[in-house]
Amino acid sequence: MPYMSLEAVTRGLANGDLVKGSLRVNQRNYEESYVDNPDGDDQLDLLILGVHDRNRALHGDVVVVRIKERMNWVIRENLYQAWRAGHLNVSREDNGQPITIPPVAAPKPDDLVEVG
Repeated sequence: MPYMSLEAVTRGLANGDLVKGSLRVNQRNYEESYVDNPDGDDQLDLLILGVHDRNRALHGDVVVVRIKERMNWVIRENLYQAWRAGHLNVSREDNGQPITIPPVAAPKPDDLVEVG
């Protein structure tokens, strides 16, 4: 992907099309990286999946991110369901970063729905 011009970045940041933040690469999976959510620490971070979308950026780089169209978002089903039910708990890592933890429970047989 080509670099964006300074003018395009400035315009995108001003109108909210772009988000600026420090990139954090997952130490256990280099294909996953994160940027802080501009809506605050109590929100889930922005996930960047794959080296292609990371576009040459390395851990600690200050990057500008364009959020993909909603139809291309990757949503983790368990977090989405916990959010819908209002059961997300937020705790913090040692470095102060928020961790959103859904409740973990095995589904009960009555909760399973046959699809077909």
